[in-house]
Amino acid sequence: MNTKTTFRTDVSFYKERIKSMPLIYVGGRYSDAGTLSETETKKNQDNLRYHSAVFSNLGWAVISPIEMDLWAYRRNLMNYEDCIAKDLVIIKRCDVLFLAPGWEHGTGTKIEHSFALENNVATIFDHMSAKEFVDGMWSRVDEVG
Repeated sequence: MNTKTTFRTDVSFYKERIKSMPLIYVGGRYSDAGTLSETETKKNQDNLRYHSAVFSNLGWAVISPIEMDLWAYRRNLMNYEDCIAKDLVIIKRCDVLFLAPGWEHGTGTKIEHSFALENNVATIFDHMSAKEFVDGMWSRVDEVG
């Protein structure tokens, strides 16, 4: 039985797909600079991965610190301040910052939230707001275009 997966190799196919794909940073409390228990950290990581998957399935390009920072931080390749600084650069380039429930208890997420407000990055707290944002984004494009 042949189970080989085929995929598109023409770049133009992907260029068309990404034209309508907004970029979202999925943030939330996950370790508080290593101060949370391993159990709590794992629960928070799984929560962020869940939200990342939901947004991916909704057609968003997703960036999350769970996949970017945690591995390097745990191996002392980056310190907490470096992780946050890098995350802020990324947030500034995103269309939207999503903050998962419980974000208001996180050290880094409070910084990310303040930064997004100061830099006019749209911030949402649920999946339905993401749909409303995209609908509004495309209606603005239609008005201009």
